Amino acid sequence: MRNFAKNNMKKEVMINEKQEGNRNNFKRK
Repeated sequence: MRNFAKNNMKKEVMINEKQEGNRNNFKRK
C-alpha cells in the first residue's frame, strides 16, 4: 500500500512538472 502511494505521488509530481514546463514554454513564446 505504501509503495502504491509513493508511485502515485511520483506520477503527480511528474504531471505537475510537465504542466510547469508547458507554462514556461508558453511564457517564452
